[in-house]
Formats: sequence, C-alpha cells, structure tokens
Amino acid sequence: MIKLFRNIRKRLIGENRFSKYVLYAIGEIILVVIGILIALSINTWNENQKNRIKERNVLTNLKADLTADMEKLDSLKFQFEQAAASKEIFESFLYYKDTINVSLTEHFKNQFIHVLGDFNPNTITIDELKSSGSANLISNPLLSRELYALYDKYNDLSTKLQLGMERTQLMINYSSNYMRHVLNPSQEEITRMLHNTYFVNQVEANYVFGRLSAIEDTREKCQFVLELINKELNG
Repeated sequence: MIKLFRNIRKRLIGENRFSKYVLYAIGEIILVVIGILIALSINTWNENQKNRIKERNVLTNLKADLTADMEKLDSLKFQFEQAAASKEIFESFLYYKDTINVSLTEHFKNQFIHVLGDFNPNTITIDELKSSGSANLISNPLLSRELYALYDKYNDLSTKLQLGMERTQLMINYSSNYMRHVLNPSQEEITRMLHNTYFVNQVEANYVFGRLSAIEDTREKCQFVLELINKELNG
C-alpha cells in the first residue's frame, strides 16, 4: 500500500500536476490520521476490556468480603437484641422487684458478658484497591460512593463498640468486688447489687440500645452495597 502511494506521488510530481498532488497529499494525511485514530480506538477498547475484567474480579472479592461481614453483623445484632431485652427486664425489676420472677443471672450476662465482642470487617480488597491507586476502577459512581461510605460506617461502628466494651469492662471490674464469680453471678448477688446506686446507673446507661441501632444501620448499609454489587455482576 505504501509503495502504491509512493508511485502515485512520483507520477504526479513528474507530470507537474501540483494541485492534484496537494489534494493527494491531503488525502494521504487524512488516511494516516484515520489509521492512527482507529489504532487508538482499538487500544482504548482493549484497555477498557482489561479494566472491566479487573473490576469484575474486584467486585467478586468485595462481595465475598461483605458477605462475611454480614454474618458478623448478624451475630452482633442477635447478641445486642438479647442485651437490649435483658436491659428492659433489669429496669422492670428495679420497679417491680416483688412481682417479677426472672433469672437475673442470665440477663446480667446478656448485658455485660455476651456483648464484649468487637467488629473486625474484612478490608483486604478495599485496602488493595486504595493502595494500588485503582480507586476509580469501579465504574458505577453510586456503588463507588456507597462502598466507601460503608467502610466509614464500619469505622464508626468499631469505635462505638470499642467504647462500649471499655465501659462494660469497667462495670465488670467494679462488680467483681461484690460478686464471687462475676462471669456467672448468683441471683442473690445481683439482687443485692440492684441496691447499689453505681451499679443501677451503669445498667441504665450501658448504651446497649445505641450500639444495637448502630449495628442495624451498618447492616442495612452493607446489605444495600451487596445489592448494588450483585446488580453489577449480573448486569
């Protein structure tokens, strides 16, 4: 093809047909530009395809991470639902000591022993995404925005749970001065503690409902992001 163009160019110059040569040269330039644009377009298409494959792999890994996170959140939600119910029973017992027959030992443990767990989400995929400078790899703006908002909410939840654990640990340490086995106190020991002003105040201010609300909000956000990921993977 190049040889053909060269021969045409020589013939036009030899015949001193300058105007036609100029038109030919312009046409040749246009063809070259078109060729370059086609090559760039193909290269761009190839790069986009590679990015889509990378994106799909990232979304698949994120789905696995968030699915595991959901299981942890479900477990936390169950624990704190139990704790919240036990707190209500404790508070009712404060007002109706002689009329309510409940196992205070179990409800004490639900509030102060069984809620010492923390929330540690899976961050391997999101950390790799950030460290590799590929944060813009996720093409769906809504998904990208909600994903990073979710991990911010994870951090907030972890902070709240950590603060709650610290307060709970203080409560356990205090109660151990009045109970032989603070991890499994007797009904009589707890009944006596209900006359202790500090103990009663800690029961009323143990932030169980606040932590439960934070867990539920985080779980809803996680579920929403998972739905967005599934739409991308199935789209």
